[in-house]
Amino acid sequence: MKVVSVIASKIITLIILILVYSVNAQAFTCQANGTTINGSGTVTVPVTLTPSLGTTQNLVINLGSSIQCKNDAPKQYTDPIRVGTASAYAGALSSFTGSITYNNSTYAFPLSSPTPYVPTTSGSYVAWNTILYLSPTGAASGVVIQAGQIFASLSLQKENTSTGGVSQTIIWNLKANNTVTVPTGGCDVSE
Repeated sequence: MKVVSVIASKIITLIILILVYSVNAQAFTCQANGTTINGSGTVTVPVTLTPSLGTTQNLVINLGSSIQCKNDAPKQYTDPIRVGTASAYAGALSSFTGSITYNNSTYAFPLSSPTPYVPTTSGSYVAWNTILYLSPTGAASGVVIQAGQIFASLSLQKENTSTGGVSQTIIWNLKANNTVTVPTGGCDVSE
């Protein structure tokens, strides 16, 4: 009987440790336009598109105005996050390239490798410091993005600092709030 009691005690201790670890592993929360996520998953983020005409970029999307994240246990964890390689344009923009600025560093987009991790130390919601750019192709024309269309997906990955792996992945599907023609060259902008 004593052996059964010892085994039961060890099993209960193991279950408690697993539960505590699971809660702490997801001590990171993001929100986008009223949708909150504190684990892995996919969130559709409505974005109002305003094409601009530039020499190196024709569409600029500041994701910090739509997506905010926080560390739920800032005294215990640094919650490093990055943009993962599953990030790319989609739909009408699937064959396009551009760049992404994450934490004030710029990378070719779609990404060929993940960005470096950046700690999330604030216990309050902070804008996700990510800006997406579409590069002109050189042709003097445009591509239409319809309202409701997913035009890009970005992968936010949170590092498990205990194991070094990824413990949480949020896929942000960016959906156009409005129909726009994005210029692919340098001639005109129409909405």
